[in-house]
Amino acid sequence: MENIIYSDFIKPCESENYIIEHFFVPVEYIDDDNHIMSVGSYIKLLYKHVPNKIIMSTTEYEIDTNNDFAHEAYGDVLIGGLGLGVVLLLLRENIDVKHVTVIEKEREIIDLVWRQLQLDSRFNIIHGDCFYYTPNKKFDCMYFDIWEEICASNCIEMELLNQKYTQFLKSTTGFISHWVEAECYELADSHGGCPYCQSKRRHKNNKRELGARQKIAEV
Repeated sequence: MENIIYSDFIKPCESENYIIEHFFVPVEYIDDDNHIMSVGSYIKLLYKHVPNKIIMSTTEYEIDTNNDFAHEAYGDVLIGGLGLGVVLLLLRENIDVKHVTVIEKEREIIDLVWRQLQLDSRFNIIHGDCFYYTPNKKFDCMYFDIWEEICASNCIEMELLNQKYTQFLKSTTGFISHWVEAECYELADSHGGCPYCQSKRRHKNNKRELGARQKIAEV
């Protein structure tokens, strides 16, 4: 997949409750969690009325943690969570992807981001909550990225989504994936196991720093 310059797509803007900002890293550095921030322009989506509370960014780590699914996806794809559209721009370059349906709960985020992405006719978006939305079709694969932080309690929602959406997979070869799923279950294990289910690792390990999004918010 080609190197996508996200700042070419998403311009600074704001709504009543959200704001999208560009920020520039002038010197490459390694943060406290040993992750590299390269020189360049990045984007962050923040809550407007919560100081330094970031929802998503386009840093290398954020992109890397979406790359695996974007490469593995095929056919009809369901995405839970729009964010800044990182995974959608990656999926756009995947010729094996035939159609993508996105579910986003926040209308303001749809209004800020969707049209800026300039996606092709394979993509459509539904304003809804993925915990309550009921698909009218089946999918080959699904990906949920609805969490702002990495913590063991995310496992509960991941399992609820698995239980709800498995019936909407086209075949036994289809799959459901979640953003940094492995790290959440590792955290659950380190605290004696997930409170909802036994630890299950369905996907590859990704590198993930705790609190990285908060640090980016302060740039």
